[in-house]
Amino acid sequence: MPLAEAVLQRRLSRQGTDALVHSAGLYEGGRPATEDARAVAAGAGLDLSRHRSTEVSAELVGAADLVIAMARCHARELMVLVPDAWERTFPLKELVRRAERAGGRRLGQPLVAWLELLNAERSRESLLPDGPDDDVADPVGLGLDAYRRTYREIDDLMARLVPLLAPPPPPA
Repeated sequence: MPLAEAVLQRRLSRQGTDALVHSAGLYEGGRPATEDARAVAAGAGLDLSRHRSTEVSAELVGAADLVIAMARCHARELMVLVPDAWERTFPLKELVRRAERAGGRRLGQPLVAWLELLNAERSRESLLPDGPDDDVADPVGLGLDAYRRTYREIDDLMARLVPLLAPPPPPA
């Protein structure tokens, strides 16, 4: 979701973390962000005017250090595509919940070690049932207000996640 990509990239950058954030979806790539997504992003000081969608691929998932899905069904699709990406693939809401429970990543702690903590007591079967607990609402086709609600939800989740995922560097 381009809004999630833009929000995460901005929050990481503001914290001083240099990371490549890229969104990809299950549909054919090359499409611009929707008009409503661009409007909501612009209102938040984000620019999606040059965004073009990317279709998710095994190569993209395989190269990613962390894969964040917007819904359980998306995470399941990714597990079919790249089964060994399980330990680094989470629906966003589950990732935030597990990160808050496990605590933030320590300075210098490798991401893979922190993700091991988050995966404690986690099973692949947890992705089987659909439900709102781990899904960010998809606003496509629902109008500007739906995009605004989705943006606020994503922004809140990323505000909670980023300090746990990428602790700020120590002051110089």
